Amino acid sequence: MKKVLYFVPQFPGLTETFIEREVSKLVGHNKLDVTVFSLEKGLGETNAGVEAKTVYRRLSVVDVPAVLLFAIKHAGALVRGFGLAPRVWQFAKAVGYAKLFTEYGPNHIHAHFLSEPSTLVMIAANILNVPYSISAHARDVFVDGELVAKKVESAKFIAVCNKKALDGVAAEIGGLRLNVVLVHHGIDTAQTYFAGDVGQKASPPMVFVGSRLVEKKGIEYAIEAAKLLKDKGLAFELHIVGPGPLYQKLADTIKSLGVGDVVFIHGEGKGLPHAQVREFFKKAAIFVHSSVESVDGDTDGIPNFVAEAALAKLPIVTTHVGSITELIDDTSGILVEQKDSAALANAIETLLGNANLRNRLGDVAYQKAVELFDLEKNVGELEKLFLS
Repeated sequence: MKKVLYFVPQFPGLTETFIEREVSKLVGHNKLDVTVFSLEKGLGETNAGVEAKTVYRRLSVVDVPAVLLFAIKHAGALVRGFGLAPRVWQFAKAVGYAKLFTEYGPNHIHAHFLSEPSTLVMIAANILNVPYSISAHARDVFVDGELVAKKVESAKFIAVCNKKALDGVAAEIGGLRLNVVLVHHGIDTAQTYFAGDVGQKASPPMVFVGSRLVEKKGIEYAIEAAKLLKDKGLAFELHIVGPGPLYQKLADTIKSLGVGDVVFIHGEGKGLPHAQVREFFKKAAIFVHSSVESVDGDTDGIPNFVAEAALAKLPIVTTHVGSITELIDDTSGILVEQKDSAALANAIETLLGNANLRNRLGDVAYQKAVELFDLEKNVGELEKLFLS
């Protein structure tokens, strides 16, 4: 079988669960010999079969002698790869990882993210004279993308997971190429925990905000909306789940607005295991994703939490930002303008008071999510790209 080396900065990630699902399905199909090469062990979950195919390695000083010897033996190849490097130190890192990659004998190297990880892979693959490919997502396209034109020119393929990011790549290179393709993330739509059990719904109704605690998720606007709803005397609780650097700032906002009795933030900035997150999907009545475009231009693709909420048949309140409207439109949720706390509050209030609307929107969102994110179909498309 073709040996594919997956280069991922952290695996399994707590929020980047789509990578683990993708790898798990590819390993399970047994058409490719997949090895995950990760710089760091993440806090996410994976199965024993994938864990057995994962190595955790990072360049260190003990690798220097072997890397120097590798560089001497492959001097000609290094000259070829040097022209691809934007920075000398980045070239040196790529040479080091090229040496480490040789220990796994890859026929193909795949990198997640159009930022530095794929730059290192592009150079290393060029040195090793093996094909490479990239999965592109959101921030790595809009903010942190590197050498996009060179990567499009030299990669076997670039799989982009949403239309907004696909348009971003096209804008960067002046139009799309045949090797840049749209492949949505895959989710196991058959997992029973996504079908919310009405009998387990919380009282008062739970409004669930599942998201990383970063600027582009706009969580402070959801908290402000909760303040408006509380002042109206509505019965509800808003639960926020996710890792990220804004935990303390958001906790301070909850305190300053006096909503600590109805707004709860879980995980202390570290997030929660996905098994615990599932319980919020089961018990929630409404899902809110108050996405914004950040000051540096970062924006969402189709967030995993939104896709999972749709598969849980939850009514969704979100914004027009990023590629969310591929999944959520006026038939499958309620869309409001970004950074508008009052509009968020009004939408939540509408849903709290209308069970029929909640059920109708949840059902439509579910059907759309099943079509967009079928794990077997989407990973199958990716597998064909590897095998072609």
